[in-house]
Amino acid sequence: MKDYQPVKTGWELEKYKQAIKEGKEDEVFLGDGEFMIRHRESFFEGITDMEVLIRYCLFPLYEEGDRDIVRRTENILKDFVASGEINKLYQVLSYFSVQSSLIEHFTNLPFFIDISVYLRNILENVVNLANTKGDKKFSLIINWISQFPEFREYDNEVVENILSIRRELANKPQVVPSLEEIFPIELDPTKIDSIGVVENHLEMLLLDSNKWRKPLEKQHLLKLQEKLNNYIHFIESKQYVDSYGDDFTEKVINLTFQYAPSDNGLAFLVQVQKVLQPTDIRLKVVVPE
Repeated sequence: MKDYQPVKTGWELEKYKQAIKEGKEDEVFLGDGEFMIRHRESFFEGITDMEVLIRYCLFPLYEEGDRDIVRRTENILKDFVASGEINKLYQVLSYFSVQSSLIEHFTNLPFFIDISVYLRNILENVVNLANTKGDKKFSLIINWISQFPEFREYDNEVVENILSIRRELANKPQVVPSLEEIFPIELDPTKIDSIGVVENHLEMLLLDSNKWRKPLEKQHLLKLQEKLNNYIHFIESKQYVDSYGDDFTEKVINLTFQYAPSDNGLAFLVQVQKVLQPTDIRLKVVVPE
């Protein structure tokens, strides 16, 4: 092992000092809003990287003479454990994992936090989080618990119960979502997007804000056709009369696309327009340039 060498500080330390002034140190530990501290290579998005926090903020503060940073860190970690929230528990275990790695590789660390006072509450809250076991952070929490001998020494039976959850996760078949689940086509056939009267015309807006993806083209066309059919039925059955009367020279369906339709989509719309030609219903198609 070698002596610990301080890192060159910069924006990270300045941001932490600003959080101290505003009384928001706990927000830095979690990564709430403007006080998230992480580097480009950090593992999780949207959360503070504990290695960056320890090495670029907490240790430098201690070396600058802020000895109270130890007590404040202990209290924040205790509050995070007591909350029982998965993101906060993840940050606590992440803190101790980083600390363990630093202790393993360096001597003369500025300070370290004793994990023993947190063991009981961490185990209790991890057991209570069993219903979130599909969460990636929960899997990492279990993995960290398995790596710390302190947890087994404290209560091996509870640790074994927690590890059984990890084995269950490993054996559980992975459900691969369909493309339609990943990219849902949002066209509610039961809803009229907008309706009104313009220059003696009844005008109905149908907005399609979905991208046209080749593998989902058939599903997209089917949903669009269903919604168009319901618009046409709404007009033909005169469901608008009570609200708008029936003195119109034309009924217009303004079909507006956020993304240009595929060739098959355009061909379908041309066919609909031909079908509607003998009627007083006009399909007006608006596509982006």
